Amino acid sequence: MPTLTRLARIARLAAVAVSLASPFALAVGTGSLPTAYAGQAEADARSFVEARHKALTEALQASKDPRKDPKLNVIFDGLLDYENLTRDAMGEHWAELDAAQQNRFRDLLKQLIQKSYRKNLRDTVRYAVTYAGEAAAKNGVLVRTVVRDTKNTHEKPVSVDYVVDSSTGSSRVRDIVTEEVSLVGNYKKQFARLLKKRGPEGLLTQMQKQVDAG
Repeated sequence: MPTLTRLARIARLAAVAVSLASPFALAVGTGSLPTAYAGQAEADARSFVEARHKALTEALQASKDPRKDPKLNVIFDGLLDYENLTRDAMGEHWAELDAAQQNRFRDLLKQLIQKSYRKNLRDTVRYAVTYAGEAAAKNGVLVRTVVRDTKNTHEKPVSVDYVVDSSTGSSRVRDIVTEEVSLVGNYKKQFARLLKKRGPEGLLTQMQKQVDAG
């Protein structure tokens, strides 16, 4: 299991690659795409990630205060598949929540993710992202990248991979895997532990506390 120090670094570097991070992290199983569509699907997934990264970089360079700039929220909302990310993070426990709790959970998780990536926005410009290929994944296409700190040459490059799902006709990132640690998978483990100890309301209360914390 990763140490807290390593998880913190993983979260920071995940944020850098598309300025998206979380205090939690996840593993992606491989799947298969129809041969006739695999090449185009992989190319489209990479183009999607590259375009979002370019838009984010340009917005950051133009913004006077990235942490409060509403344009950045628009970019992130066009990047992440919050609906599927929410359901994947809860897994089989999703059905344990009633409709109102599901809505609260979805909203709180989105706020936690937004809070985390905004905290790491200023680090983005110091990192270089190299694309390292694409492959089929369980829930879409895995776009592999390597993130390197251009100011600290002693810091080793790390892998940051994106699961891009285009099944609805609109591409979105469904998972981020940093150094083989999955965003969704780690959320899922932590949520399951909290549900077992405190139940749905206890989980939601804890999430709200994290949202409200400075």
